[in-house]
This record gives sequence, C-alpha cells and structure tokens, in this order.
Amino acid sequence: MLDESVLPRCPRCGALLSLNARGDDTFLHTPHLQHQLRLIDWVQQCIDQHKRLVVLEFGVGLRSTPVVVRFPVESMVRQCGKEHGHLVRVNLTESAIPPDLAGVPSPRGMCDFVAALSRACATATADDMAAAEREVAQQRSHLKPGDGQCLCLCSCGNHLEHFDWRNLLEMLR
Repeated sequence: MLDESVLPRCPRCGALLSLNARGDDTFLHTPHLQHQLRLIDWVQQCIDQHKRLVVLEFGVGLRSTPVVVRFPVESMVRQCGKEHGHLVRVNLTESAIPPDLAGVPSPRGMCDFVAALSRACATATADDMAAAEREVAQQRSHLKPGDGQCLCLCSCGNHLEHFDWRNLLEMLR
C-alpha cells in the first residue's frame, strides 16, 4: 500500500496533483509550446537542407493517441524522403513501419533495444553495418501495400500519404 502522504498535492487546496498528460480536457499545451516550435523549426531545417533525420520512437502504439506522436513522426520521416528520413520504431506489439518509409521495426522492449544497440555500436564493423542494411532491405522487400503490415489511416488503408505534421502539431495547441 502506498503512503498517500508522499503524493504531490496542490499547495493551495490540497488536492492530489496529476500529470499534465494529453488524454482529457485538463491538458495544458502552453508549457510545451516553445519546445514544439523549436522542434518544427529544426525538422523543417533538416528537410530544407536535405539533412539525415533518424527518429527513434519508443512504445508509441495505435490504441492511445496516434495522432499526437505516431502519425506526425511518420509524416516527418516521409517528407524527408527515403534517402534522408529513417524511422526506428521500438514497440513490442505495434512495430510495423509503412512500406513507403525507410526504417527498422523492432518488436522488442525499450531496455532490450537500447542494450542491443549499445552492444552493436561497441563492436560493429563496416562489414557488419553493410550486412545489417542488406538484411533490413530484404525484410522490407517482402512487405506489400495492403498486406496488413501497416496499421494507419488513408484512403487505401495503408498509410497517411498527405498527412502534414506541421498542421497537426498546430491543431494540438
């Protein structure tokens, strides 16, 4: 049993405090606005200057609020193009990546992924990296549009083709 005296309380009324998490009408976006604007500027700069963008996405599924993280991330990577944008999706049950994106699905837990990545980085050679890239390309070559590997929304049922991440982030304010 948790000792309730250690839970954070409002200094004015004594009510229990809760996280400022998106999920109901109590969420306040204002504290996050400057970070959001910096993110938008930075991603746009990566796109404009054709810089490589790799997004590591941990545990974002389709059951909660995919329009807050999952769909905007896919849109950012998509806009960078397969040559410059890459998505690494780490999720035990929903790691699929739309076939039109460059990326690596990783159906494992975050701790396992980070430990494996750390080991791989410590010992990887150029040949190891080339072999890994060939393996990922081979795995992705088996994915076909409409095969159920992508669980997103669009007219074809496969992915969000024209989803604009900037507009969505603006609407979340």
